[in-house]
Amino acid sequence: MIYINVNGIRAHALAMKIYRSEGVTDYTDEEVRTITEVAANYGTPAFIDGLNEQINNQD
Repeated sequence: MIYINVNGIRAHALAMKIYRSEGVTDYTDEEVRTITEVAANYGTPAFIDGLNEQINNQD
């Protein structure tokens, strides 16, 4: 969703960071904000709920 729907080098870098991730990956507050905004605009309710669950259950 990020790669296709968001313009700019930062969005491209974030999409590649997600794509290439293996296991636990740290994201900046700005990256999390971008991910949640894209999810809210293009994701299904189930995806949004799952993403929010992952974000809210961080140690």
